[in-house]
Amino acid sequence: MLASPEDPALAARALKKLLEPAKLKAAKYDLAAWFLFRLVLCVVDWQFFFFYFIPVTYLIDTLRQGENYFQHWGATDPNDPKRDSVSCYSTLYNLLTFNLGYHQEHHYKPGLHWLKLPELTKELPSDRHTVPYSHYLNSPLMFPERASQLRKENVEDVSPVSYTHL
Repeated sequence: MLASPEDPALAARALKKLLEPAKLKAAKYDLAAWFLFRLVLCVVDWQFFFFYFIPVTYLIDTLRQGENYFQHWGATDPNDPKRDSVSCYSTLYNLLTFNLGYHQEHHYKPGLHWLKLPELTKELPSDRHTVPYSHYLNSPLMFPERASQLRKENVEDVSPVSYTHL
């Protein structure tokens, strides 16, 4: 769970939840399994580990981070749980990614099974930002009018800084 710097109470709640003994124990086991798998892989075939596994893992993680960015860029209202991310309703994309395109639906009801996400679409407002084909197409280059609108909103939201108190 990530918390925004503007909301220290949310960050404190998330940290408190992570420090619960059962969650901390599970996190330690998860980290140990993650490390042990890599260690065994390195011992079994160090060339495979360094020249294939590490670069491919880095590439996949980079693509995942990029997709995460595109799933949120241009969201209609970051403070509204029905408009705080972007969905893609391409049949092929959702078939290949286990309904990853139903991202707004996931934000609206995070614990819902991925097969039930399409049923939530009708509960969401129609004026939210959606993209065709794939989240990777959701970028300022593909939606220049949305990028321009977001720039204007960001400029209006920035309050002037006063240094008179110095």
